[in-house]
Amino acid sequence: ARQGALRVQRRPPPPLRSILGHRAEAVLVDEPAPGRVQLILRAVTLLLIFAPAVMLVPLALVWGAFRRRVWYPLVTSALATAGTAFIKWGQWASCRPDMFAESLCASLSRLHSQAPTHGFAHTRAEVEAAVGAPISRYFDSFDETPVASGSIAQIHAAVLNGTAVAVKVRHPRVVRRIVHDFTLMR
Repeated sequence: ARQGALRVQRRPPPPLRSILGHRAEAVLVDEPAPGRVQLILRAVTLLLIFAPAVMLVPLALVWGAFRRRVWYPLVTSALATAGTAFIKWGQWASCRPDMFAESLCASLSRLHSQAPTHGFAHTRAEVEAAVGAPISRYFDSFDETPVASGSIAQIHAAVLNGTAVAVKVRHPRVVRRIVHDFTLMR
């Protein structure tokens, strides 16, 4: 280290270091590992979300029209409701007509551009915390309606010092949800 350089105090490793190993992305996750009760509650929630689609599998297997018109949209909706990890899987699967039916891929492709959005109150709180000032004082204008929403965040159009900018705001509790889901998957 150079003389006179600031000494950076190292933080303890994130709680998920044992799961993620020493890969670079491990330092991005400061979310504590979920406890058993949290994992059980998340598993029950996922079971309830996916139960209708699972119960209708026999009907979807024998009736093609039902599968295309009802079951594929039901699966897509369940993935969107289940959260980020599942939306990401649906986005990936939508690009794989070599593995999945084209009509399922078409239904899942909706997850690329029509992911769930969060309310402006969350956006306002996150942006104001990040910039340290009210939105109206920091930005020339800020569109409350998101331009787009993905599995992890949504984008708002804004004007900052006369320049059009895009402001990306993470969905509420997205990191916690990802940590819980990946822990369950593991």
